[in-house]
Amino acid sequence: MPHATLEVPRGGDFPLAALLELLDSSGAEGIVVGLPMRLDGSLGPEAEAAEQFAADLRTKVSMRVVLWDERLSSVEAERLLEEAGVRSKRRRAITDRVAAAVLLQGFLDSGGDTTEGASRG
Repeated sequence: MPHATLEVPRGGDFPLAALLELLDSSGAEGIVVGLPMRLDGSLGPEAEAAEQFAADLRTKVSMRVVLWDERLSSVEAERLLEEAGVRSKRRRAITDRVAAAVLLQGFLDSGGDTTEGASRG
């Protein structure tokens, strides 16, 4: 389960100081960054921004930083929340956190193997 999700205000900067503090206090062994690839597998501007973020993050931490394909993680999160009977208004509020858990679970289910093609970096 993800330790936390950090919100980035629209048009704002990523809360890097909060992430570094969280990493120090959590005992995390690595960071999994969602890579928002298009359904056809191509990379758009959002994916390129995620790649740049991961590259920048690698210069600031001594742990492994992995990019992981996040395609359909939000769809899966919505499905799980709906099946659990979570009301629509509440689903909107927690979908990103559940999608982060789906993303992380996919990475963990792979055994952390970054060679299977779903990851980059």
